[in-house]
Amino acid sequence: FTIPNTAYLHQNYPNPFNSSTEIILQLMQKSDVEIEIFDISGKFVKKIVAGNLDIGQHKISWDGANQANRTVNSGVYIYVCNIGDKSLQRKMLFLK
Repeated sequence: FTIPNTAYLHQNYPNPFNSSTEIILQLMQKSDVEIEIFDISGKFVKKIVAGNLDIGQHKISWDGANQANRTVNSGVYIYVCNIGDKSLQRKMLFLK
């Protein structure tokens, strides 16, 4: 018998995307969640604060805009989901 992880970060959908995408997160317990987007070189792009989320599946949208609300360049981006003291990440592809 194994205790399930507190969260699972799914691949964003659609991927690749060109207007918006959904980051899908499955929580096994109520948690404080924060999502950050970085470019492939590790440069910060945008913080998406999701807040305190209940158990279950959550879809968080990203429209391909940076913190200044400007559309980012085409390329690979990394989304990092911070849940309490855990950090999960996946890659996604933005195409203009």
